[in-house]
Amino acid sequence: MTEERMEIKTCEVKEQRMKALDLLKNNKPPKILIYGAGGTGKTALVSQASRGYLMDFDDGMRTAARLEDQWSPLRQEIEFDCYAEENPQRPLAWLKAKAKLISIMNECNKGTWSYDCLVIDSLSGLAEVAQNQIMAACNKPMGKPEIREWGMIVSEVENAIQIIKCIPTLVLITAHELPIVVDGDTRMKILAPGTKLPAKIPTWFDEVWYAKTRRGAGRNPNNYIVSGRKTSSIEARTRSGMDSDVTHNELGLAGVLNEIGFTY
Repeated sequence: MTEERMEIKTCEVKEQRMKALDLLKNNKPPKILIYGAGGTGKTALVSQASRGYLMDFDDGMRTAARLEDQWSPLRQEIEFDCYAEENPQRPLAWLKAKAKLISIMNECNKGTWSYDCLVIDSLSGLAEVAQNQIMAACNKPMGKPEIREWGMIVSEVENAIQIIKCIPTLVLITAHELPIVVDGDTRMKILAPGTKLPAKIPTWFDEVWYAKTRRGAGRNPNNYIVSGRKTSSIEARTRSGMDSDVTHNELGLAGVLNEIGFTY
């Protein structure tokens, strides 16, 4: 029996070498998550996205549409669909939302998506409608999830984030905060299902900003702040170096994005 020789063919891989300055010039659309307590201006900020499409899981556009400030015209122009669950006993919101995300990803890859920004308001609301769908599928509508159901819910949310990561456009996502008391100190985490998912989420975004308010001087109204500065009590992340407080009600969304070097 003759010994057959296998020829291993190597394919040439064209390297695309870059320098650090090239990364600063390419204006790659970032994936940004903004979380914080209610009333800190998260929806008011992201709904300013010019040529944006917003997936509303919290019914937040009802409030944002009524805000009156210098950014109101932008909020009036953004297109959105509402995915807030109306009947958790017969949920459909998550099936529609997941199909929409897949459609957006496919359209972006084909170059046929007609928007420049995807806004999701919020990740916490997205997880809630995913939970409603899972519980209904398990014949436990509005029931309390057990270990198996929690695993399925976390998997659905993770899959959604992976789809979002593949969308080659500016992505803005809001989320609620979850205060956790550790050794007497309160720490702010991203509200998401499961025990491990909240800690994993920041690794999937270019920027994770914490939203808060600060009382203005004298009779001035509150200032609305976002910051990528991580502290012992606040989870945050910035690849752009935005580690100081930015007053977004003064700069608007375009001004905040300019702070991280992204022209929009």
